Amino acid sequence: LTDDRLFERDKIFSLKQVYSKLNVMAMTSCDSKTVDLRKLLFISYAYEDQVFAKWLARKLAFYGYGVWIDQIEILGGESWVKEVDIVIKDRSFRVLGLLSAASIGKDNPRKERTLALQLGKQRKIEDFLITLNLDGTQPDWTLSDISWISFRESWADGLRRILKKLDALNAPKIHAGNSAIAKAALERGASLLSHKSETLTTNWL
Repeated sequence: LTDDRLFERDKIFSLKQVYSKLNVMAMTSCDSKTVDLRKLLFISYAYEDQVFAKWLARKLAFYGYGVWIDQIEILGGESWVKEVDIVIKDRSFRVLGLLSAASIGKDNPRKERTLALQLGKQRKIEDFLITLNLDGTQPDWTLSDISWISFRESWADGLRRILKKLDALNAPKIHAGNSAIAKAALERGASLLSHKSETLTTNWL
């Protein structure tokens, strides 16, 4: 090759290197922006467990966490996304899957848990799906290797455990310093009551 041709070849090679670096930087920037949007806790539940789901959403919002639950909009400056798969894929820091006799066999909760498990494997995040067991229901085979946080004995104890877990994960608190959003955005009163019998223990005779 002549000197001119060598120069042109080296110039083209250098330009390819520059473009390659720019593409990598652009992809990294896009990935970073996507990761930055993953700030929400997605609550997956069956309709029968909506009283607990709404209670949990209120509590998590009170402690500063952004929550996505299909019946409630907690905005806090975040744009609202209605498509469940988009929320789980692009907006969720973790998925909280409520396990119960009602939810274990229902299509939608099962699809949401399955998607969360798949994303966790793809992203190498072992606990992308965090399961909360409401009534001691045995999980199906897809969840057999996953431990859960029990709410069966006490909602308060279960809440303390999930808060400890989220704190250890350094979960984003998009409502930090604005606990009033829980009162402003979530339902209250009769809608949170469950009309069913319960066993009470007393020493009064």
